[in-house]
Amino acid sequence: MRLLRGGAVILGHLALGSIVSASIWGSHWIFTILWGDNDPKFFDRIPIRWFFDASELGVMLLFIGMGLVEAFRQLRQ
Repeated sequence: MRLLRGGAVILGHLALGSIVSASIWGSHWIFTILWGDNDPKFFDRIPIRWFFDASELGVMLLFIGMGLVEAFRQLRQ
């Protein structure tokens, strides 16, 4: 039973992280279309794409890390 709860926690974090990551990708896509440029830049120096990539990386690391922590907590109960 503990293993089932741990797996459900990991799957839940994976699903939610995928939804958030898809939302970030979609907002980046819409932003690029509305901006009218293939690679818009922030203050003409930093590509906006870097901010979206960093936020996706942060989401992935956060959901993987917290998913594993919660799964281990469920396994210990």
